[in-house]
Amino acid sequence: MNQILNIDLGIGIRGNEILTKPYFSYDLPRGAKILSVTWEVNRAIFWYLSDIRKDVEERKFRLVSTGDLLIKEDVEDLKFICTFQVPNTLYTFHLFEIIK
Repeated sequence: MNQILNIDLGIGIRGNEILTKPYFSYDLPRGAKILSVTWEVNRAIFWYLSDIRKDVEERKFRLVSTGDLLIKEDVEDLKFICTFQVPNTLYTFHLFEIIK
């Protein structure tokens, strides 16, 4: 049975400051497909499609802000997922899955 589900990425706003974690992981059902990230009511929501009957696996991610520096090894181990913007700010983030 496939469902579209979501997870709060834990990105928040405190005054003029964006609070983020550059590396994080989630246990998702095997084969889950990452759909997008949206910004809703001051939080980033990670959307995915999965068969909830499957066993879970740990999936690792990297969140990068526009202008952040990435070393060559980082880039080679990353699969681009999506880009999203935080409304009414200058912040743009890029979500990658760590594939090594």
